[in-house]
Amino acid sequence: MNSCRPTLFLLLAALLLVACKPTIPGKYIQPDDLEDILYDYHIADGVSAVMGHHDDTLQMNIFKKSVLAKHGYTEQQFDSSMAYYIRHAELMHKIYESLEKRIESEADAMGVASSDFNVGSLSASGDTTNIWPGERTMILSQQPAFNLYAFELKADTSYHAGDRFIFSCDAQFVFKDGSRNAVMLLAVRLGNDSIVTRTCHMSSTMRHKLEYADTDRLGVKSVSGYIFLARNMSDEAEVKSASLRMLVLSNLSLIKMHTPEPEPQPEQQLPADSVKTDSAAAPPAQAVRPTSTVKPTQMPQTPAQPTTRELKLHAAPQKKLVTPLPPAK
Repeated sequence: MNSCRPTLFLLLAALLLVACKPTIPGKYIQPDDLEDILYDYHIADGVSAVMGHHDDTLQMNIFKKSVLAKHGYTEQQFDSSMAYYIRHAELMHKIYESLEKRIESEADAMGVASSDFNVGSLSASGDTTNIWPGERTMILSQQPAFNLYAFELKADTSYHAGDRFIFSCDAQFVFKDGSRNAVMLLAVRLGNDSIVTRTCHMSSTMRHKLEYADTDRLGVKSVSGYIFLARNMSDEAEVKSASLRMLVLSNLSLIKMHTPEPEPQPEQQLPADSVKTDSAAAPPAQAVRPTSTVKPTQMPQTPAQPTTRELKLHAAPQKKLVTPLPPAK
C-alpha cells in the first residue's frame, strides 16, 4: 500500500497541473496553429520582397490570404484570434519565442551567417569578435511589453582605445496594415564619460547597420543600444487595432574590431649630399652699387630773339657816306 502512495501523488500532481493550465477557447486559433500561420506569413513576406512586391499591398494581401486558406482559416478568424492573444500578452509572447527559435533554426540549416562577418572566421585573439549578448533572432510587436529590446555591455580588458563597433540586423516587417516605424540606436560611453550615439529609422525589410569608431582613441567604458517598434499614437484606429504587426529581427550582431595605434612616421629629411656646397662654385653674386651716376637731362637753351635794330642791320649792309672834296681853285 505504501508503494502506491508515490504513484498516486504524482498522478494527482499531473491532474492539478492540467487543471491549472489555461485553455484557449475553441473559437480562436490554437497556439500551435497560430505559430504555423505566423511562420508562413514570415516566409510569404520574404518571398514578396524577393519578387519586388513588398510595397504592393494588393499582392501582399493575396499572399497572406493564401496562407490562411492553406491552414483552413478565414481572415475574420485570424483577426479575432490575434485580438485575443494580444489581450493575453503572455500567450502571445510564448508564441513569439517559439517562432524565434524556429526562424533561427531555419537560418542555421541554410548556413546563414549571424552578421556581415562569419562568426567562425573571426579572430580568436579577440581583435575582431561578435559581442552580441542576446538571441540572434527575436520578434517585436507593438504591445508595450514586447516592443523594445535593449542591451548594455560594460567594457573589460578586451576593449582597447580605437576600437570600432558595428551593430547590425536584418529587419522584416510582417504587417497587415498600419505604419512601419522602428528605431535602432547604438550608444558608446567613452573614457572621458562623453556619450556618442548613432541612430537609424527602419521602415522597410532590409539589413540595417550602425557603426562607430573611437578615432580619437579615448577608450570605451560601455556599449549600449536598443531596437524599438513604435506605433502611430496620433492614429486612434491604429492604436486600437489588433491587426498583425510584428517585426522579425534576425542575424543580430555587435562586432567589435580592434584597430592598433598607428606608428609615428619619422620626419622626412633631405639627403646629406643635397645640402653640400660646391667649393669650386662661384660665391653668390652680391649687389654692386653703380659707380657712375646718370646726369640730369639738360634742356637745350633757346637762343635770344634778335631785336628790331639787329634785324635791320643784318637785312641790308650799311653804305658808307663819302663826303665829296671841294673842287680845287
